[in-house]
Amino acid sequence: ILIPALRQDLQVARTLVPLLAAAQRRSGGSAPSDAQTLLRTAWLREELRSRVFDGIVTEVATALDEASVPFVLLGGAAVGATVYVGVGLRHTHGIELLVRPTDRQRAATSLVRAGFIRSADPGRDPRRRASYTHKAGVPVTLWQTALGELGRSEPNDAVFGRCCVSRVGDRSFRVLSPEDAILHACASALDTAYPDGLLCYADMWLIAQRHAGMNWDSVIETARDERIGLVAWRVFAFLATALHAGIPSAVLARLETAALDTDEETYDQVLYWSRERVGIARIIRVVADWGGRASLITRLLFPSRAYMLRLFPNTPRLLLPSRYVLRMIEFAVERLRNLLFGGDRVPPGAPQATQPRSSPSSQRYPVRPLEGGGGIR
Repeated sequence: ILIPALRQDLQVARTLVPLLAAAQRRSGGSAPSDAQTLLRTAWLREELRSRVFDGIVTEVATALDEASVPFVLLGGAAVGATVYVGVGLRHTHGIELLVRPTDRQRAATSLVRAGFIRSADPGRDPRRRASYTHKAGVPVTLWQTALGELGRSEPNDAVFGRCCVSRVGDRSFRVLSPEDAILHACASALDTAYPDGLLCYADMWLIAQRHAGMNWDSVIETARDERIGLVAWRVFAFLATALHAGIPSAVLARLETAALDTDEETYDQVLYWSRERVGIARIIRVVADWGGRASLITRLLFPSRAYMLRLFPNTPRLLLPSRYVLRMIEFAVERLRNLLFGGDRVPPGAPQATQPRSSPSSQRYPVRPLEGGGGIR
């Protein structure tokens, strides 16, 4: 399965190969010679790539230090240095940083002065990513919240206060505490615009395994305060049952209770990401009864007012109903195009499609989706 997948140039296959190589070496299991060659080559490539990547991380840190901007290293670069046991095991597509809202503009200015090219601006939404690109093509993402596009967008002072220090390359960086890191990986695993999504499950598994004394009370409290109890409960339940992660059953029970406090906007955001991952038809088929399916379809067509105001932040509230109509028209046109021309293909002679107006994500990284194409939110 692996070799045909790599021949199709699937991002998900390439990112998992170093981990598979390490597992095969650790277990001593046999594999076909062509597969062994592929695994060894992939691991070596990631080791070499990681050295270049660490140098770019240092460039970013130097630019922010010169501007006196405090930041926290997030995502693959951080967990690769803290919970993975070998260099090059944790492939990461880009560099993610957490900055305080008051420091975002200074951070952006310092990166531009250092030669990074602005590729996406978060606009008015504090949960949206601001992205910049290094000359080597590595994206650098600035976040203002530790949970990406989920959560309540509260100030990050408490998160900064709980941070730890770890080494990446030749210097030390501030990284998230294990409790915040596992929730950050949880949110990132669902985000379809996040290129390392599948690896986030490995991140969470390793964080749980390597921090046996994790403060689960803090994890539950943060999930409840950020109104993401439903997200944390479902993802951690999958880790515990399917991947046998060390998550106590009592934690899952308390997260199930916290799931009742999940706000509507978060529910709609996760529902959108699920549609992007697997498609509407598969989501609907999971629901057993017709009443539940009708409720789900209604929710897909008419998401919460808070979610729609986030999609269209400049829309007067009295004109918001027209946005529901526009959203359904865009949805119908896109589905018709997919039926006629298949997936992401564009009709002959047609101009290249631009990002739908109803999508709040300002950038899609170059990663082939698991099923289907883009879509409106």
